Amino acid sequence: MFRTPLSKPTDDLSVTPCDHPELEKLITLLHAGHAFKTMDRQMLQQVFRQGELLVLTAHETLIHGVEPQAAEVYILISGVIAVMSNSIFLTRLDTVGEIIG
Repeated sequence: MFRTPLSKPTDDLSVTPCDHPELEKLITLLHAGHAFKTMDRQMLQQVFRQGELLVLTAHETLIHGVEPQAAEVYILISGVIAVMSNSIFLTRLDTVGEIIG
């Protein structure tokens, strides 16, 4: 699992944060999807600046049900997520913008 901040904030509010090079592309992709199309684009940009880009390898586990962890929400950008419980397949998520967590 590899995490990259989508923006590097500054303490000076007059300075624009340093955005990840893929942020605008991600905003465009998500704004076109069903979950975020009614959200103001600038608001969407502000929300995603608070997040991280998370890259998983094939068959890597995103959430382990038995481990306590901080509450996080994941949004599918590309690929497929298999949802399983006790090694039983429950469903498959493969639509850009699907929310997990």
